[in-house]
Amino acid sequence: MGGLRHRESADPADPEVIAAAGRLAFQEWLVRQRADAMITWHW
Repeated sequence: MGGLRHRESADPADPEVIAAAGRLAFQEWLVRQRADAMITWHW
C-alpha cells in the first residue's frame, strides 16, 4: 500500500497554482449551481 511520505506546500504566488485553484473553485460552484437549478417550461 502506498502512503504519503513528504508534501510540499504550493507557492501561492505561482500563476499555475492560482489558475488551478480558480478552475477548481469554478467547478465546485458549477456543481452547486447545477444541483440547485430548476427548469420550468413555459409553452
